[in-house]
Amino acid sequence: LQTALAASPPDSDNELWVAAGLYKPTGDTNREATFPLKRGVALYGGFAGTETERDQRDWTVNLTVLSGDIDNNDITTPAGVVTDTANIVGNNSYHVMTGSGWMNTAAIDGFILTAGKANGDYCSRCKQQCGGGLFNDNGSLSLTNVTFSGNSATNAGGGMSNDYDNNDSGASLTNVTFSGNSADIGGGMYNFAGSPSLTNVTFSGNSANYKGGGMGNWGSSPSLTNVTFSGNSADWDGGGMSNSYGSSSLTNVTFSSNSALHGGGIHNWDSYTSLTNITFSGNSAAYGGGMDNEGASYPSLINVTFSGNSASLSGGGMVNGDGNPSLTNVTFSGNSGYYGGGMASYTGNPSLTNVTFSGNSADYGGGMYNHTGNPSLTNVTFSHNSATNEGGGIYIYSITGTVTVSNSIIANSLSGGDCAGATITSAGYNIDSDGSCNLTAVGDMPNTDPALDPLAFNGGYTLTHMPRADSPAIDAGDPLNCPATDQRGASRPYDGNGDGNAVCDIGSVEFLSPAPSYHLLYLPIASKP
Repeated sequence: LQTALAASPPDSDNELWVAAGLYKPTGDTNREATFPLKRGVALYGGFAGTETERDQRDWTVNLTVLSGDIDNNDITTPAGVVTDTANIVGNNSYHVMTGSGWMNTAAIDGFILTAGKANGDYCSRCKQQCGGGLFNDNGSLSLTNVTFSGNSATNAGGGMSNDYDNNDSGASLTNVTFSGNSADIGGGMYNFAGSPSLTNVTFSGNSANYKGGGMGNWGSSPSLTNVTFSGNSADWDGGGMSNSYGSSSLTNVTFSSNSALHGGGIHNWDSYTSLTNITFSGNSAAYGGGMDNEGASYPSLINVTFSGNSASLSGGGMVNGDGNPSLTNVTFSGNSGYYGGGMASYTGNPSLTNVTFSGNSADYGGGMYNHTGNPSLTNVTFSHNSATNEGGGIYIYSITGTVTVSNSIIANSLSGGDCAGATITSAGYNIDSDGSCNLTAVGDMPNTDPALDPLAFNGGYTLTHMPRADSPAIDAGDPLNCPATDQRGASRPYDGNGDGNAVCDIGSVEFLSPAPSYHLLYLPIASKP
């Protein structure tokens, strides 16, 4: 393979077809040996060796492995793949593969990169301490059908490290897997600046000593679509993903069973992260089981679900240290923490619209805990949350923090009462089932059962409690403070009580069927043929 690469000039549009087998960058123990990518040269693995067309190959059967195990003593699979960095023995290549030079547009398709060990001396651009599997220096690489397994880095990017001078370029990854890689930052993948694009990518079982168990971003603006983070961990921040000083965009991404001290799923620091159609499930941390927002972070969450996440201290689903997230159409269900089973806010000022808190639990603030922040809640529903001590629905620690609610339901807390601590601020048109929220504004209904249907899943929306036909929440909201849609995306307002006057409902879900009226209808009996 080295001979073929050396014989392919840059910009030659050459395709190198590589047969199944185990390839190493050198036959000796020179740790600086690597497979160097060239601009305009494409590498395709997965061939049996008899193909005449590229489409005839099967890279899932014909495993083509590029390994950094140059001293031939790692613990591997029969194909030569290291599945965990604990199985690396001795001194391996610093990088299995490298891409360097401005706008290197090489393509890699159908390979497994394994056993890179970037633990050399720190030098310019941290080359020998970053990117055990692949170190990419300012290259717009294209990776398809590639697996990074069991690579490590002392500094950043155990599997892959992308180092850019600006945000104008980035690698493109499609159908790529990062598993069993480790580093201080970005166990699976690390991005410094740049704007990499990831589609159909999986991060599983990667780890970081500091932050970004699966993926770490610093001043970077990656775009993720159909990506899964599962079982990754970080000792400090972002078990699945960490974002610092950047603006990541995530669509259709799942975070499950990741763990860290801060942000089991995601940790944001001074970042503008955009999340759409995201699921956080079974993640854990001390702070922010699903997500932790700190510094001047302004994440935007649309159609996001937090379920079954846990925090030993604050924010089972999400914690906002001094971050200011915007939440629209978000569900918190079955999360747990000491402070704020669903969400905890300290000095942050989150904005919530069409949000449901259901079945969350904590010592203080089963649904939501607020320390000294100023969150605003519009058309939010709290139902069946619980607190061991106080505030099954909401607990407000200090009068210096103001929780403002409008068109919202705080009801049916299983323990700890609907509200506790400092007084909630009502902007009007709210329902409180036990009177503990001290609602006194226009349109408020204290000591009122909202008559929610706990079995109405509304098209699969997790635990979104919908008003029954007899609910006092129907057509009872503030028409001047009504979102255009409800949590499911249904248009507001809707004439739920059938009186000919459509008014916004209270709560996260609009009742879309008017109260039934019954009429006796006579139909002829059809004769048998």
